[in-house]
Amino acid sequence: MKAQLSFTPRNSTTYGKLKAEIEVVSDYLHVGMEKGIPRVDSEKINNARKKIDNVLKDFINDRLSPGEVDQFFQPEVNWFSSENGTYFIPGNSVKGAVRSRIELSTPGSCYISTDRRTQNVSSRYISIFKPDKRIGSDNFLKEYFVNGRSICPVCNVFGNSGLASRVIFTDFKLVSGKVGIIPYNNERYEVVLKGSKFTGEILFKGLKDEEVGMVLFGMKAFDNAGKISFKEMLFGRFKFMDRKFGRVRFSIQSAVQINPLEDLKRFLEKYHPKEVNENW
Repeated sequence: MKAQLSFTPRNSTTYGKLKAEIEVVSDYLHVGMEKGIPRVDSEKINNARKKIDNVLKDFINDRLSPGEVDQFFQPEVNWFSSENGTYFIPGNSVKGAVRSRIELSTPGSCYISTDRRTQNVSSRYISIFKPDKRIGSDNFLKEYFVNGRSICPVCNVFGNSGLASRVIFTDFKLVSGKVGIIPYNNERYEVVLKGSKFTGEILFKGLKDEEVGMVLFGMKAFDNAGKISFKEMLFGRFKFMDRKFGRVRFSIQSAVQINPLEDLKRFLEKYHPKEVNENW
């Protein structure tokens, strides 16, 4: 007879909440949505159609060369995530980045968000995070666990196949800053510029103090002489390729029913996680 699975029930009605801010500290941040032609309004589209008709007529009648035609068409752009004119960082992207750091640092954790491949992965990623390719992944549905019959501490908070997450990250919406389009690697990218800020919320359902602290540690929180502070985190495209890209920093704007600094201390005391310096 198998021993009973060890995990926290998902029926808690106790909630805590953080309102957090993500500030771009590198020159550029790109979090992609899709590639497409530049966005324009309907009036500009109608005007463009008229111009295109005239250009094509001139080309057909040999009044323009192919090269001269090309100048009337803009290349596609790799867009930053946005909806109805609002730029945002998807909550799942933030959650994955936070989770992977906890997995790489916390004893007894399995790898769900962590990339442990040795091929087709940035050598800089490997040198910074040193993922252990021997570590497997818990599968709650198949009752396979790296720690016998106990779900790993990170999966117990962030969820697993068939096991709901007890922490929710909302989308982080751009509240201040600038957006531009730049050329990079022979393509064009829409980027958010240095100093831009996004805000969102992190909701905790029935988390113990040290589990809240775990999430904060994944956000790069540290005890700065009795005050909670946050280190830079690598995030977004090109973060391992170019220092001008992919560096952000969290901060806390408000907290409800949690004590961030004390919760972080409890996590550090219980798990003794490995510190990782991402500032390459």
